[in-house]
Amino acid sequence: MERTYNCPFCVRRGKGIDRRRNLNVNARKNMAHCFRCEWKTRDAKRALAPEGIRVVTSTVNPRRTPLPEPALPESFSTDFRTPFGARVLAYLLGRHLDRGTIFGYGLGYCTRGRYAGRVVIPIYEGGTLVTVQGRVLDPEHPGPKYLGEARPKDAVIFNWDRAAAAGVFVLTEGPFDALALPEFAVAALGKAWEPAHFARLSAARPRAIVVALDGDARATQTGVIARCYGLAPQVVDWHWAHREDDLGGCPPSVKASMHALCTSLASGARGAIPSGSRTPRRSSMRSWTVPVS
Repeated sequence: MERTYNCPFCVRRGKGIDRRRNLNVNARKNMAHCFRCEWKTRDAKRALAPEGIRVVTSTVNPRRTPLPEPALPESFSTDFRTPFGARVLAYLLGRHLDRGTIFGYGLGYCTRGRYAGRVVIPIYEGGTLVTVQGRVLDPEHPGPKYLGEARPKDAVIFNWDRAAAAGVFVLTEGPFDALALPEFAVAALGKAWEPAHFARLSAARPRAIVVALDGDARATQTGVIARCYGLAPQVVDWHWAHREDDLGGCPPSVKASMHALCTSLASGARGAIPSGSRTPRRSSMRSWTVPVS
């Protein structure tokens, strides 16, 4: 069970008072993470007790509790002719998504229920819906920026099918970053790349992996690169010019540069790995600095 709270650590970490409930607490896993100040813990019950936040950890074995079949929210709509639908479409176009991507990925919205006031992203694998994720449209919307359904971590990598077919994975933080480069980019829901995600990448035997987390996540990116080493013949460390940069908000010229890089990796490495061979245990490392536009 996940709940959100105003983070008591934001002030201490120089981020000011949190009034938007950015602290996400997963009671079942006894973990907590603030998406504003990046405070996190693997022992939420003990760490948050002095702050007056009571975490009741679950004793139910999740393997014995079947998850409901994924389904689109009841009020889900892709009708952009309604007043709220028009706002959603303007928001998506403002994020530099073309109409082909918007309709091709089935992006929509909800006006009531758990996902009310959010853009809703259906996530499919092999043509089957595996989960959905909602993102707030209004910056003043209460609650976390992203909201999703509880699914097994290893079953949720956004845009997996398309990137796997290309053989090059661009690792990003969120679905909108991945949608900026839909031929190659993938996103781990919940922001963190977990061991199960790397296991899937290893099993896919990619030709190359490009690590392109947000510009303010340099320390996290270094750790992700270390985990990717050996999973593909080439691992690329993508440097953003500024801390506030990310794939979803970068200029078209930068996206074109990354697309060219990925296309080169996909074609140039194709003959380097004979069919049926195993991925090498070592990787050639490359550092790619974003060109100044």
